[in-house]
Amino acid sequence: MPKAAKLNRDQMFNNSQADAAANGSGVKNRKRLELFLILLLVLGSIVAAILYGNVIDRIKSTLAPKQEIYGVWVEQDVAYYSTRRLEIGPDGITMEGRVYTTRYDFDGHYLTFKVAGQEYKFQMTNPENTEMKQVTSAHYKPIFRMSGKN
Repeated sequence: MPKAAKLNRDQMFNNSQADAAANGSGVKNRKRLELFLILLLVLGSIVAAILYGNVIDRIKSTLAPKQEIYGVWVEQDVAYYSTRRLEIGPDGITMEGRVYTTRYDFDGHYLTFKVAGQEYKFQMTNPENTEMKQVTSAHYKPIFRMSGKN
């Protein structure tokens, strides 16, 4: 007679409950492990995004090099005696012979720089990057056009 046939009903019932309890704890352990791995994956992705966030800025600077805006920019629609001229080059931004700043950023759409703690932001108004409008001033928004490349 097979071994299973020798067991009485009570022993079989007790064995089946023990197997179910063992399987239930195994399922719980697997679910906990899955949850842990998912959380670890999410946290790892967040850390990777933070660490490599600067890569996007580097890619933008290579796609929109500053050389595109090097040149003399002349203010438009003002009297000739009050026209401002910005000269943008690799060494910085000069106006009326004075160096305004040596640090500036250009992302392909906006030129930004700071002078004495005040931020200046210019938006390119055409795809050729030959015209820009100052967007930081609340009242006066001058337009500058490139008159010559450096």
